[in-house]
Amino acid sequence: MKTGDILEKLMAFIYDEYNASDVFKSHGEHASVILTRFTRESGIGLGDARAQLEYMRLLLRRGWIEIVTLDGSSRIGARLFTYSRIKPTPDGIKHVEERRQPGQAVVKIASTVAEIIGRGAKGFLGK
Repeated sequence: MKTGDILEKLMAFIYDEYNASDVFKSHGEHASVILTRFTRESGIGLGDARAQLEYMRLLLRRGWIEIVTLDGSSRIGARLFTYSRIKPTPDGIKHVEERRQPGQAVVKIASTVAEIIGRGAKGFLGK
């Protein structure tokens, strides 16, 4: 399986876990706990601890997850370890939701294109 596909599945798993748990929403979850649950429930092997952590780093680099403190506030510039607490970012949540409901993304794109065309026509006609 390609790395991009694994990252998509891992992010979707994090999204589902986040929405299912008020504790996760408030305080985040340890990266190692998420990775262990993901491996167990999906059956996708992520390799050794370093390889697993690298998947989390890739999600962090994409801006889909963030490292948080025990009280759930963001830790800007913090290094990612297996014991680090993570949460999905608004961008990560949006990404998963758009992937699950592609029709909404198409409608949004269509309305944006229509608006651009309308503005162009207005400018062309001088109104």
